[in-house]
Amino acid sequence: FGQILGASASVFVTVAAYQLYDGTYGVPSEPFPAPVAHVWKDMALLMRDGLSALPESALECAIAFAVLGAVLPVCERLASHRYRIYTPMGMAFGIGMYLLPEWTLPRVAGALVNYAWRMCRPEQHDKYMLMIASGFVLGEGCMAIIGLALKAWHVPTF
Repeated sequence: FGQILGASASVFVTVAAYQLYDGTYGVPSEPFPAPVAHVWKDMALLMRDGLSALPESALECAIAFAVLGAVLPVCERLASHRYRIYTPMGMAFGIGMYLLPEWTLPRVAGALVNYAWRMCRPEQHDKYMLMIASGFVLGEGCMAIIGLALKAWHVPTF
């Protein structure tokens, strides 16, 4: 029931937040360049113009990463349980190519802290990790909205 309420409320909050961002900064703009839109545009050009739209040596690079993407799950499947957790996921490489470092690097840092916590104090990790992670996500969202509102009201920043 809580998820239905949250999803319903998020419809209104998301629209309001987008309108606030667009009114304050403009979307797309220099602070919000919408990098994924460029990926979609490039894909549309590729579909329209064919392989000639690719930069030089891009086809070889795409083939190499396609092979890597096929080999990684095979390695994961064949590896013993001890080494399976260290096998990288192809999806992680793909997502990392679309998202900016400003978004991915804090998550990498959080993953490393989470890993260290899980290794050092597994009982404490199992008990508190979900609550703390949810608090970070909620706190980041709330502070982003507060900062955006202050910027929209032209409150001086330091």
